Amino acid sequence: MQGEKVLGRSKVNVSFKDDKYTPNTAIQACRELASSAFLLVGGGGTDQIQACAQYAEQAKVPYLSAGVTEVGLRGLKNYFATGMSYPQQATLLAQYVKKSFAGKKVAAIITNTPNFDDAASAWDKAAKEQGLNYFKTLRHPKGNNSWITAYSSEMKGAGVEVLFILSAPVDYIQFAQQAGTQGFKPQYVGVGISKGLNAVLGAGCPDVNGGIFFSPFPGIDWARQNVPEFFQAGERFGKPTDDIALALWGLASVEHEAFKRYEQVYKSTDLTREDFSKMLEQQQGIATKVNPQLSYKAGDHFGGNQVHVLQADCGAGEHKTLATFASGF
Repeated sequence: MQGEKVLGRSKVNVSFKDDKYTPNTAIQACRELASSAFLLVGGGGTDQIQACAQYAEQAKVPYLSAGVTEVGLRGLKNYFATGMSYPQQATLLAQYVKKSFAGKKVAAIITNTPNFDDAASAWDKAAKEQGLNYFKTLRHPKGNNSWITAYSSEMKGAGVEVLFILSAPVDYIQFAQQAGTQGFKPQYVGVGISKGLNAVLGAGCPDVNGGIFFSPFPGIDWARQNVPEFFQAGERFGKPTDDIALALWGLASVEHEAFKRYEQVYKSTDLTREDFSKMLEQQQGIATKVNPQLSYKAGDHFGGNQVHVLQADCGAGEHKTLATFASGF
């Protein structure tokens, strides 16, 4: 909050680096940032977050990110997810599909990368438990779009009406566009982070219109009514107030709350990385106005159990918020 000191400090310096959406570049970016920063934060990119988290573990640097895979991350002492992981969300998504699209034929397309194996397994298990009218899960190769026409044709031929897609945003957009030309226009659904970003609409509309995705942050429409201080800060400092900025605002809010709790636990303004990680894994009920509530414990740093639900609205040029802080359907 403006004017509030935390750990004796009234100013925080935040540095950014572009990881180019590749793990090797991400490691280099995290290494450079860690040389001067107290902690690291990952905004998105599953393979990149995993790579940085493993570097941070070796370097003994606290690392926070939105929830993605659990592969290679579970058990790390310095990594903390600030939202539900993909496997956790996949289980919740099956509930949502059952409630919202009862009886419709469902399928999934998931990138064939080891970092999505846990999400794929969790989804297949949940789809069976929820009794969904299920066709199949297809895994597509990473790095090319040779699969799109064939997969779209197969899904259309099977009469799929609801499609869970877990891939990079560019794959989602290209698939939706090609599928549309083939007359295949399913209800797209998925987990957060990236396919619920408004930037997807710029390149993907009208083919992605109506797509429903979970997100660790609400839509800008909801924020306008419930987080006015975000927009006030943007106006004051002349900075963008789009959904990416809101996502970063949410992550910063989690960090702010964590620093306040550090001060309460240690009764000191001294700050060490080791003590910060030890403190954070003992914290329950970390609540902010943007991110889901978080509760951590030793050996389990995947502390989220809530999501926001967003739906693409090409007419408005942004996602609209269907539900906030949802933990079940």
